[in-house]
Formats: sequence, structure tokens, C-alpha cells
Amino acid sequence: MKRLESDLQQRIAAAQSLVADFKRMPAALDEQQALTSLDESMARFLADGQKFISISTIGAKTTALDLYNGQMKVGLAQSETTLNGMIERNRKASEIALLSAGTEYQNTLILTGSMIAVACLIALAASVVAVTRVARPIARLQDSMSILAAGNSDHQVPFRDRGDEIGDMARAVEVFRENAIDRERLEHQSAADRDLTETERRENEQRRAIQAADTKLVVAELARGLGRLADGDATVRIERPFNGEFDPIRIDFNAAVSKLDEALTVVSRNAQVINSGSEEIRSAVDQLSKRTEQQAASVEETAAALEEISTTMHDATKRAEEAGVIVEATRKGAERSSDIVHKAVEAMGSIEQSSAEISNILGLIDDIAFQTNLLALNAGVEAARAGEAGKGFAVVAQEVRELAQRSAQAAKDIKRLISSSQQHVEAGVSLVGDAGEALKGIAREVVGISHHVTAIIEASREQSVGVREVSKAINSIDHGTQENAAMVEESSAATHALAAEVESLFRLIGQFKTGAGMSVHAGMPQRVIPVSGQKMKLQQAFVDQPRRAAGAGGWSEF
Repeated sequence: MKRLESDLQQRIAAAQSLVADFKRMPAALDEQQALTSLDESMARFLADGQKFISISTIGAKTTALDLYNGQMKVGLAQSETTLNGMIERNRKASEIALLSAGTEYQNTLILTGSMIAVACLIALAASVVAVTRVARPIARLQDSMSILAAGNSDHQVPFRDRGDEIGDMARAVEVFRENAIDRERLEHQSAADRDLTETERRENEQRRAIQAADTKLVVAELARGLGRLADGDATVRIERPFNGEFDPIRIDFNAAVSKLDEALTVVSRNAQVINSGSEEIRSAVDQLSKRTEQQAASVEETAAALEEISTTMHDATKRAEEAGVIVEATRKGAERSSDIVHKAVEAMGSIEQSSAEISNILGLIDDIAFQTNLLALNAGVEAARAGEAGKGFAVVAQEVRELAQRSAQAAKDIKRLISSSQQHVEAGVSLVGDAGEALKGIAREVVGISHHVTAIIEASREQSVGVREVSKAINSIDHGTQENAAMVEESSAATHALAAEVESLFRLIGQFKTGAGMSVHAGMPQRVIPVSGQKMKLQQAFVDQPRRAAGAGGWSEF
């Protein structure tokens, strides 16, 4: 350290001597003012340098670093600015008086280069002192970072309580350590979540297996019941309850078979009533019966189709409205995406403009490095002319030249990278523009789809109105059917002629096994029931059945 301080003092003395020699030379008024400013700046810098040496000697590293990074750097920057101005003025003056005062121009360049070299040496010496004071703590922090990188998050980072830059670096390393601890905790939590997901998957598979077994049982029981029903057994029932949501199917099946059994019993009894009719209106009743049956079948089919159409139209209208909401949301999303793409294009344009400005700055730096290289080359030539006395200055000039060349090369590399970045930015702008156009096209298509969906909704509503009109027509047909029934009632006095048909009906019903256990014979004597009595029984039979069917929940769905 003492050697560095002695060397620094020697270089400061040399700089003062060079400045004194420069002052003895004739100078213009502006150069005298610059020399005065340079003298004041160097005096402040030298005083700060002496203070820096004193503080470093007593071991106050933080205070010394603050002094170096504050006042000394400011003083050095002011001196460099003044020197650069003097160099520029002397260069211009030398160019004007080059033909008449070549020797004086070379001397000026030598003195100017010497002052630059001395200032650089002073800054270098101060930097060496500062680095020596902070190298060991930085090495310890580097060791701590290596330990943390190896996965040991329990290691404690030193120097966290210091208030200088070393403390800031230590606290930054501590943040990395805390992040490593959080990452380990998240990894353990992720492993626990994976175990929980596997347990849920096994439970879901078990539930699906149980549901599959229940479904198999339901299908088997329904197949057995339908098989017996196909064989004519109307007394079949499914007694074994189904599990969960399948049991309503069993209840509906039993209710349907019960109603079929009741219907067969009622039909059998009504056939006996019809057997007491009269033969006088046989032909008329036959024709009327055919028309009534056809009309009733048409009414039933039309009613069923109308119900399906009504349900379908309701679902279609609902889904069309939902599609309209989704299409509107999609349109808004496409518009927002288009705005975002437009902003991205503007941001990339700003980046491209900034890159161009940086390229201009780098060109200026390249020019400065070229001029510095020329100055250093001239200084080396003059030092070579000076012989043994200029060897040290020649070495300094060579170093300055190499620094200028490296600066120029770095500026060229940065310019090349920025040129490549500009090409990528231009490609990105083109791609983002294409994406914006695509999003605009999507937005236009979505608007068209929205119009189509609106038209579909309106058409569905109009179809609903048409379905209501069809319902009115069905009511009118039903009224006609009731009138036909009245005609049958008026002609029922002669239903005894239908005895042969009734016998055939008996044989048909006899194929079924009913709960009533009725046995019908064609030759069974029947008591003739008055027409009014037959009318009441027919009305009661065909009115009570829909009421009982409507009272049994679930049969219409089944």
C-alpha cells in the first residue's frame, strides 16, 4: 500500500510539473481560462487524493470508497472535460498553423497526451487502492454464492448488516437464498398434491365400476321384464329395487305395466258392453269406426310430433341465444386483441427508433476512438523522436492506442448486434401486423356470425308461433273427434251386430295374462244395456284413463 501511495504522489508531482510547463507556454485568452479551470480542478482532485490516501491508511474503507465514488470522480471528470476541451482547441489551432508552426503543434500534442496519461494513471492508482480494500469481502460473497448454487440453502450469507455496497451485495445474495428455500417448499407441496390426485383418481375409478355394475343390473332386469311382457304376461313386475338414480326407471316400468294391465281389463269389459249393441247400424258404425280410428291415430301422431317440435324449437331458441352471447363475447375479445396488436406495433416502432439513435451514438463513439488512436499514434512518434526520455510516454501512448482500438472494435460489434436486432424487430412488426389483420378478419366474420345467429333466433320465435297455430288446429281436430264420438253414441243402440268382432277381440285379449284373471266366451249371454248406460260407461272409460296416466309421475318421461 505504501508503494502505491508513493507512486501516486510521484505521478501527481509529475502531473503538476507538466501543467506548470504548459502554463509557461504562450496561450490565448480562452486557453488561459481553461488552464485556470484545470488548475483549480486538479488542485481539488489532488486535495481529495491526499485525503483518500489518509483515510485508506487508517482503514476507513467505506468512507474512502464514498470519497472516491463522489468528489474524486467528479473532479476527475471535470479535469478530463477541461483537458478534452483544450485538446480540441489545440487541435484546431494546430491545423490552422500547421504549415507555419509544425514543431509547436507537435510539442502541444506531446504535452496534451502527457496530461491525459497522467490523469489516467492517477485514476488507475486510485482504482487499485479501492479494489484492494474490497476484494476480500467480495471473494467471501462469491464463496457464499457457490455454496448456495450447490443446493445448501442453510448457509448464512456474511456482511448483510453492512451499510455500504458490500452490504447491498450480501443482501441481494440473501434474497437468492430465500428464493431457494421457497422453491424447495413448493417442490414438496407439489409432490403432496400429486399423491392427493392419485388417490382421487382411484376413488373415481371405483365409483365408475360401481355405476357400471348398477347399469348392468338395470339392463338385465329390464330385459327380463320386457321379454315376459312380449310373451303376453301383463302381470310382470320388477320387485328388486335399483340403486340410486336407476330406481325411478323400475317404478315407471311397473307403473306402465300396471296401466297396461288395467287397460286390457277395461278393454275386455268394454268389449262385453259393445257386444250388447245392435245389428241395425253395423255398416254405419263400421265406417264411422274406421274414420274415427284413423282420425284418432292421426291426432295422436300429430300431438306427439307437435310436442317434439315444441321441445326442439325451445331448445334451439335457447341454444341460439346462448350462441349469440358467446359470439358477442368473441367479437369483443377479437377487438381487444386487435387493439393490443396495434399497441405492440407502436412499441416495436419505438424500439426500432431507439436502436437507430443508439447506432448514431455508437458511430460518434467510433469516430472519437479513431481520433484518439491518431493522437496516440502521433504521440508515440514524437516519443520515439525524443529518444530515451520519451520511452515511458511511448508506452503510455501505445496503451491509449490499444484502448482506442478496443473501443472502436466494441462499438462495431455493438452496432452489428443492433443492426441484427433491428432486422428482428422489423420481422416482428411484420408478423404482428399480419396477426392484427387476421384478428380484424376474425372480428368481421364474428359480426357476420352474430347476424346469422340473430336471424336464427328470430326464425325460431316465428316457428314457435307456427307451432301454436298447429296446436289450435289439433284442438279443432279433437273437437271433430268428439263429434264423431257423439255419432257413435247415437248409433250404439244397434251394437249387438258387433258380436263377432267382440269375440275376435276377446280372443286377442285372451293372449294376455291379466291381474283380474278374466275369461271371456263368445257365447256368454249378455244383458242388453240401455244406450244411455253404454254412453256413460264409454265416457268414463276414456276419460278416467288419461287422468290416471297423468297422476302417475314419471310415465310420460319413460
